[in-house]
Amino acid sequence: FKEIETIRHTWQNMQVMPSADIDFFRTIVESRPEVLHPRVLVIESQGKILTILVGRVENTTQNLRIGYTVVLRQSARVFKIMEGGLMGEASPGHCSMLIDELMSSLGKGEVDVVELSNLNVDTELYNLAISRPPFLSRDRLLTTTPHWSMDVPATSDDFYKRVKGKHRYWLQRLLRVLNKEFGTRVTITKLEGAENVKKICSDLEEVVKKTYHRKIGVGFVYNQEFLGRFALEAQKGWLRAYILYIDDIPEAFWLGY
Repeated sequence: FKEIETIRHTWQNMQVMPSADIDFFRTIVESRPEVLHPRVLVIESQGKILTILVGRVENTTQNLRIGYTVVLRQSARVFKIMEGGLMGEASPGHCSMLIDELMSSLGKGEVDVVELSNLNVDTELYNLAISRPPFLSRDRLLTTTPHWSMDVPATSDDFYKRVKGKHRYWLQRLLRVLNKEFGTRVTITKLEGAENVKKICSDLEEVVKKTYHRKIGVGFVYNQEFLGRFALEAQKGWLRAYILYIDDIPEAFWLGY
């Protein structure tokens, strides 16, 4: 990380998403034994950094599943570009240079797979990633996930006024069912701050261990990585955990920044 630290100031000025924070990135890289090393691509001109692409190279096992059943396992060295990892000037020319460098890494055998996480489909990097590589080298099973944003109003009544009728009915019905089934036995608590990190992890583990996420090996796990992540997020004032309890037993949660 010594070389990466030399661009910390520029990185922090370019960063938009919390997931692209340099300290968060370092925490992930240093916590996961499968990570071989960080890899950061930088485009600069006349001594000025214009574009940064952040990722890590790791040994992984690619699983082909049918339902919960793994039918094929294949080891691979993957260059994973983190969510929000493209920072700075994302011009067609710069994105083209980055795609060429990623393809060069594949061609030289430095990595077996390049994974670009959660790219906006309206960006030049996405368009080049799905069109520039040879046909057989592209991911043919792409999925898209819609995102919404809202300036959160001051009251729940104002919130419901902004939601479409069918969705508003569904949300209010969930509340009615919850109250009818459990009444005052239900509480929702907001936890934040470094002093609550271990409680958050403990309560989240109680919920997740009973879900299908644990069966397929994704999502939260009470381990050193998540303890480190949550501690960092609390330090930066990001951490927000909303936990639903029934009879003081954690049953559901929502994490945010």
